[in-house]
Amino acid sequence: MASPQLAALKAQISKLDSFFISRGKDVTAYTDAEHAQATAFMLMASAELEGYVESRCSSVAKAGVDRLRKSQPTATGRALAVWYFTGRSLPQEMPIHEADVLKKLALCDQIQSAYASVVTNSHGISDKDFAKLSFPLGLREATVPASLALSLQTLAEKRNRAAHVHVNRAKSLAQPEEEARFIEQIVGDLEVVDNAFDQLISTFPI
Repeated sequence: MASPQLAALKAQISKLDSFFISRGKDVTAYTDAEHAQATAFMLMASAELEGYVESRCSSVAKAGVDRLRKSQPTATGRALAVWYFTGRSLPQEMPIHEADVLKKLALCDQIQSAYASVVTNSHGISDKDFAKLSFPLGLREATVPASLALSLQTLAEKRNRAAHVHVNRAKSLAQPEEEARFIEQIVGDLEVVDNAFDQLISTFPI
């Protein structure tokens, strides 16, 4: 079942599509305005994707840490604890054994705060941004669709180019709806990750 954040993302992308994407013409018949609208769609959809990833990862982290605090099964809570300890502890304090994590439950607030800081300081939705936010939550690389990293990197490049220089999209002879299909594919890949998060929150081991 899709998370509330994913449902909201899909609804917003659909709305942006209806506002900005033109269809049904020969590729040479689209106006400069219609190509500009397609670029606007890509930029605004990118912002929606970034907002989704940050919001969803924040909620997953909170749920995982809450379960860890209660000593309930959670891959996310344990993954965040290990992420926190290995970045901040002395070698002799590394959580080598499963029970080591549970001995440090008093640090749950600090763990959650440290991860929240990473989310707050995240800007963008490139493949690196996505990895920085998602993998500390216990996500396994094999769970992530292979196409997602490449698509997010492509999106970041397109967004940065459009944000800093004039882009004459008409010269590419690309249909405006290609932008919509590209974003739709990213959303589909994120849906796989969204479902994986639900399992990570409440399951251990994975």
